[in-house]
Amino acid sequence: METIAKQSRRFVPTSISVVLFPAKTKACGLLDSLAKQEPIGMERTQAVNENKYAKQIEDSFAKAVKWKKDGWRASNNYKQCRKFAASRKYSSADIYAFSLQLAKFQDEEFFHDWAGIFLSALINTSKDKEIRVCTSHLESEISALGFLNHKDIVVEGNGGSHLGIFMWKGSIIVNSTSNCIGRYMRGGKITVNGDGGEVVGCDLKGGEIWVNGNIISLSDLIDGGNVFQRGRLIVKDGERIGRLRNK
Repeated sequence: METIAKQSRRFVPTSISVVLFPAKTKACGLLDSLAKQEPIGMERTQAVNENKYAKQIEDSFAKAVKWKKDGWRASNNYKQCRKFAASRKYSSADIYAFSLQLAKFQDEEFFHDWAGIFLSALINTSKDKEIRVCTSHLESEISALGFLNHKDIVVEGNGGSHLGIFMWKGSIIVNSTSNCIGRYMRGGKITVNGDGGEVVGCDLKGGEIWVNGNIISLSDLIDGGNVFQRGRLIVKDGERIGRLRNK
């Protein structure tokens, strides 16, 4: 199985290389200095063009994003996405290549409802344990990425709303989130290398949330688990024991 570290040498974009992969190589530094050559853009294009399954996933998502059932529920949408994504167990490289193509669907009415859930279905059924996805190129926010997560996910960009909803083990590393991170989370660890947004830990049951930036607000509905801000424990076993310290 190809690890995240190996895959990053092929795909990792400059915008987050320092944040998510601090052990940056000299070769990457040299490429960064040669901006006119735009090596990362070329690598992203190559990643998509060389991946024969990215188009297959894209075709499935094109069908899924058109489907809307009365009353949005993550569980209902997830079941539907499992059907669309069930043709094979895609690899981390397949899923990463597809995530680079999500921008073309942003104008779809239900993109916000489907993108994160569809990625979650791909991730949970993947043959790989370590998964990378890219959202840094998206203008529209996604929702419910990491639904029922049990893998190790690295998100290049913003995790959107309800990141890690119903997560029960594994890990998610992300640059930032908007609101309700870790909702109904029961286990595992979410690390936000930037700001955590609003209502952090809504209905949190277990696991750990680490936010290394600002938190607009903590949820009043935290039943368990631990929350850390900048390394300080502020919620222990569901009980708030510390204050927010924002800059």
